[in-house]
Amino acid sequence: MTNKIPRSTSALLSAPGLFLFLICTAHLIVTFIWLTLDSFPLVWDAGDYYTRSLMFFDIQKNAGWISALHGLLSTENYHPPGLWIATAPLYSIFWASENVAVFGVSGLFFCVLICSTYFCAKKMSGVRVGCVAAALISLFPTAFGMSRTFLLDLPACACVTATIAVLLRTRGFESRWGCFAAGCVFGIGLWLKESSVFFIAGPALVIFVSALLHSSRRGQIFLGAGLFVGTACLIAAPAYLPNFSERVQGFTLNALQGGVENDPTGLTRESLLFYYVALERMLGPVFFYAFCVAAVASILTRNVLPLVWIALPYLIFSGIDNKCARYMFGALPAVALIIAQSIDILRSKSKLLANATTAILLSFGVLQFAFSSFREGPIDGGHLFFSPGQLSVEAPYTTRHLSNLFYVQEIADGARRPIPELWNMQALVDALELEQARNLTYGLNVFNLSDYPLLSAPLISAAYQRGMRLNLTSAAWTSPEQIRTAHVIIRKIGGYEIDSWRMDKAVRAHAEFEKLAPQFKVSSTFSFPDGSNIEFLTRRALPAPGLNSDQEVAGDSNT
Repeated sequence: MTNKIPRSTSALLSAPGLFLFLICTAHLIVTFIWLTLDSFPLVWDAGDYYTRSLMFFDIQKNAGWISALHGLLSTENYHPPGLWIATAPLYSIFWASENVAVFGVSGLFFCVLICSTYFCAKKMSGVRVGCVAAALISLFPTAFGMSRTFLLDLPACACVTATIAVLLRTRGFESRWGCFAAGCVFGIGLWLKESSVFFIAGPALVIFVSALLHSSRRGQIFLGAGLFVGTACLIAAPAYLPNFSERVQGFTLNALQGGVENDPTGLTRESLLFYYVALERMLGPVFFYAFCVAAVASILTRNVLPLVWIALPYLIFSGIDNKCARYMFGALPAVALIIAQSIDILRSKSKLLANATTAILLSFGVLQFAFSSFREGPIDGGHLFFSPGQLSVEAPYTTRHLSNLFYVQEIADGARRPIPELWNMQALVDALELEQARNLTYGLNVFNLSDYPLLSAPLISAAYQRGMRLNLTSAAWTSPEQIRTAHVIIRKIGGYEIDSWRMDKAVRAHAEFEKLAPQFKVSSTFSFPDGSNIEFLTRRALPAPGLNSDQEVAGDSNT
């Protein structure tokens, strides 16, 4: 009697299964080493999400899961809270830290993305194409860079890709269990980011229309499509319905924020070119040009699904005022799929040329991965941290990277070398604790005069882990007049660079500070590894109860 290996186990032990295992394992090992070497804090949105994850874990630990979820879902109106909910079990098993959040969530979702890309490509074009597509997505700079930070885009993209992989196996929405499974995965994706629907809609519609054209079982197809959509809505509903009107309002305001940030607005030429340039930045020049050639081949061969996967969100995000390169992250699996399928088309013409193209692209990808991850050199965006100088305008968003062979390292994602210098926030938090005790207040009002990123999200999360709740506002993001209510002002000495759209508020905030300067004194100065000095300013005398800072100034002038 022979023992047969189960089909799932056999697939795992097959060459593609081993290939995926080796790719994912290699990336997890490199990510672990990279995170161990890197000491740069999570900044901007990633730092904000990390703080939110700490807050949810704190509530869950003290009040339990049900109370924590109820409180979160009834008050959260920023993004769906799936990302910070996902960290709570990891914090319980290990400890609450940036590396646990990044490695445990982003690292594992990256593996899901690689495997899902493989299964999408395999179902459409075979095992060989699946392996090439999986290798490509793992080597795109922004893709592996996202696995080293804590943002919504990578987990949401992994769920989108997994949903499409499952939909491709539903025999055109005829498999009820397949449709139910796809709806479950899509529902999870909607818990992570609302824009997941933009990336799902196109491919799902292509699969649906194709099924209607090629099958006589239309009733079964409509039933399966309804089951898919209904399951997704049912799972996603708790994340959206409790604050639906506020969430819609917040999404609308966020979509219009681009006008304030000097992003190109409307469907203008500049808007339509924005994500064209963004894709080049996300892929690096070689992969980008390979994609451009492959996209032409896909159009000529009417390879509709991956093209729609890219085109629909491209048009939607181009029309939305608020623009950011990573908003198109969910299209990267389709980019990998198009390149891999085009190489397969080339194989029908010349096997040697197809093999050579594959070898060149993957060899370049490995070199780019190594260079971007560990090579010493300038980091794009690093001027926000590593250059003193005068208050000046940051260079506009251009195609300045096209002359570089390799992807230019980005400070905002993890596609850069580790920054080992210790950006210790604890000394600043110690000073804030003393000031909080002096003011006898639980929520200390802190104003970041220089809009220095390290004095925002990283400082809030470091203080939160010490039991402090900072009401921190930044010069370029809020009304400059809010400086009047500050207990503490922090600023970077030596100047800083800033986006042009924030310059006006920054100048106004400095002018407002000059009026209030006599009320403040420099309590201490801290040094950061970039060579900058951080001044910590506190009030010379506390305002009398019931008086605001303007009344205090008036009182001082009469004495």
